[in-house]
Amino acid sequence: MNKRVLVLVGLLCLTSIAYAQVSTNYDLSWHVLSGGGGGQMDSASYVQRSTAGQVIGSSESSNYRMGAGYWYGAVSADTPSTTGTINIASSPSGAAIELDGASTSYTTNVTIPDVSPGTHTIKLTLDGYQDWSTNLSVTAGGISEVHATLTPTPQIKFDTGSGTYPSILGTHNGTFTPTQTITVSKLYTYPCAGTGGHSEHVIFWNVSRTVAEGSWAGYQEADWSYINFSVPFKLAANEQYNFSIRTGSYPQVIHSPTLSNANGTMNCTEFVDANGRTYNNWIPAIRLE
Repeated sequence: MNKRVLVLVGLLCLTSIAYAQVSTNYDLSWHVLSGGGGGQMDSASYVQRSTAGQVIGSSESSNYRMGAGYWYGAVSADTPSTTGTINIASSPSGAAIELDGASTSYTTNVTIPDVSPGTHTIKLTLDGYQDWSTNLSVTAGGISEVHATLTPTPQIKFDTGSGTYPSILGTHNGTFTPTQTITVSKLYTYPCAGTGGHSEHVIFWNVSRTVAEGSWAGYQEADWSYINFSVPFKLAANEQYNFSIRTGSYPQVIHSPTLSNANGTMNCTEFVDANGRTYNNWIPAIRLE
């Protein structure tokens, strides 16, 4: 066999691809740009099939030159995200979320996706707690974090202030109308100096039901001037409630048929003292806490 043919066959057996294979005796220029399956080189004496890829080397002599290896192409990247994500948590959870002044269907704790990049205002609202808000920055593809500790709403109470003399135990009946909704957990009675004046029993009711009722626990209590309610109750703003307060020892009283301040109005319907005398201008000196 001709030497040149032997050399050519040997070279084709050693490589899986050839390109620009040129000498004075032959030219096998071959390029395959796709990644799978190769092209074909043939003559009367041989057939060669292979795959082309990144060039990793070459081999040559005075009679031939060959490059072999694998082509590679740029790997297409994922399309970059154009929005960001906000993780919002609060203690306690369950707060309604406003985003840039608009209500959302979300409540804490939650992850909000697809938020446009930029500065946003987050507002949290939960019944019984002060509103909470913050500004935060959102970046494309980023995750922003919000952690809020909500503060209970200060409860507005009603306080008649201290009373005047003369004072005597008895039963106060009247009405009370708060200007704002308040939550009441205990009632304090102002005692006269040097006495154990207190309230022994109290009841609040409206036209439909008894709202709350409580009794004194005795002098053994550290705060014996209080009646503590086992379950706190609400008195709604601008709604009139009836009350009956039975006092013991010598509590302070306010000698007026009505008392009004920023938190509400209390009226005396009737006060019956321990001696059976009736008055319409004795208001109990108390504080709702």
